[in-house]
Amino acid sequence: GGFVPFDGAQPDAPGEYVRREFVDRGVVDGDDLAAGSHSIAPGYIDAMVDRSLSNLGVDTIDLYYVHNPETQLDERPASAVYDHLEATFERLEQRVAAGDITHYGVATWEAFRVPADHDHYLDLGEIISRARAAAKTVGNTATHLRAIQVPFNVYMADAFTVAAQEGPDGPQSVLWYAHEAGLNVFTSASLGQGEVVSGIPSAVDTQLAGETPAQRGVNFARSAPGVTSALAGTTDADHITENADAGTFEPLGANAFDAIFE
Repeated sequence: GGFVPFDGAQPDAPGEYVRREFVDRGVVDGDDLAAGSHSIAPGYIDAMVDRSLSNLGVDTIDLYYVHNPETQLDERPASAVYDHLEATFERLEQRVAAGDITHYGVATWEAFRVPADHDHYLDLGEIISRARAAAKTVGNTATHLRAIQVPFNVYMADAFTVAAQEGPDGPQSVLWYAHEAGLNVFTSASLGQGEVVSGIPSAVDTQLAGETPAQRGVNFARSAPGVTSALAGTTDADHITENADAGTFEPLGANAFDAIFE
């Protein structure tokens, strides 16, 4: 839930479509939209949970993501974005209590892997704090914020190399911070949106197990500390099998993974 979805292909006039199908119908307030196409307002996310339940044909969603909240930073200050997130987390905690979702998370592109002075930076500790407050407000015994999603691949390793999240002993990478906070981490763009399939730097490639560049790329992502699962998008059934078979190879151990960055 975040970017306003189209019904299949992009319409000829996206702005008009968003106004007609979402703003005019009261699904989202125009003032809550960033770039005319993104919202994390509670009512909007609530409606998107309903739409996902219907589209998927399930009674319960295991993990529902609030998607790219850093997009809102283009329109409003970080304090307002955290307030929006807390209000939305309250709604998601209510949906947990109702049995519609089991857990929720935050899926990002830049927010957790850029320096703290970056325009799209978000503090994961603050987000966790807001989720705990939301659970308390709703009356749940603990927060159901359980996961984050960050891009991570051999060409985009900032989630491991950039120490921008303030841990108890100083700045940490988001991978270490999330691991110590007990959050699951799912890597997006594990194949670099296809770039990894075209080739992996030889010094890294020789350290990875797998029969194909895609399998070795997936294994690089799943070797990072604290990673629960490496995600790879595909529209080809053969590629799905190839990517899944990456799991038959052992990931790198911690020392071997660290050595790649030395």
